[in-house]
Amino acid sequence: MMDTKTDENLIAYYNEMRPGKKTRTVSAAFQVCILSVFLCLNQQASGKDYILHDDQPAARTLTGWQADSYPLGNGHFGVNFFGGVEEELWQFTDPSLFGYNYDEGGSRHQLSLTSAIELWMDTGHQAISASDYSRQLNLGQGMGVTTYTYEGVTYTREQLTSFPDNCFAARLTSSHTGKISFGLSVRHSYVDQYRTVEAAVEGMDIVLDGAMIPLNTMYHARIAVEIEGGTMVTSAQDGEGYITVTDVIIRLLCSRLSRNKKKNR
Repeated sequence: MMDTKTDENLIAYYNEMRPGKKTRTVSAAFQVCILSVFLCLNQQASGKDYILHDDQPAARTLTGWQADSYPLGNGHFGVNFFGGVEEELWQFTDPSLFGYNYDEGGSRHQLSLTSAIELWMDTGHQAISASDYSRQLNLGQGMGVTTYTYEGVTYTREQLTSFPDNCFAARLTSSHTGKISFGLSVRHSYVDQYRTVEAAVEGMDIVLDGAMIPLNTMYHARIAVEIEGGTMVTSAQDGEGYITVTDVIIRLLCSRLSRNKKKNR
């Protein structure tokens, strides 16, 4: 049951703007995409780079997400990255997913645009021992880069979203061979009684399916990791997927998110 008149108004608004209608809303991720295209053309003409830069990760809080995390988008979905040393967070949002959000104190808010899935990567590194930290977003290229040095090894994360492939990709490299190890937790966001969730392993991929009340919107996500050398183990339990990677040389993480997709039975 919906709590407020605002929820009812939002549902009416969503139905008016849903796919199939002549009028469509423009998502924040799509606006970032348009801005990046404009800046890319301007960057080529002027020879200048337009780069956001920070010397520390964004806090993994609501305020950190709003004020300090860097956004990527491809017109289909948006991804915010936080650039953590000990733990990286990639948070995915689709412009059609409305649900009940919660503040940092756990209080439920009215119906609003909400996150779909989250990728949490545990690196096993200690932030206090890291040096030469840098987090950047190149607005012209639509590329996010995080670098730091830990125990004499320089680690680099490059991440982007692709419109033609409808995917997010992140590439991890290190200055020394076989030094990349991590655990990746693949989660649904804000799981409660208003969201039903599933997680499964298909081959070496993690697949998440979710359905959200009260708009009955379904979404589907597939997460794949490609490695060179080392070992990888995948599993799924209780609506979450897990990928453990040990001693790899190069890795590529790819994630696809789609909405209103029927589940295969």
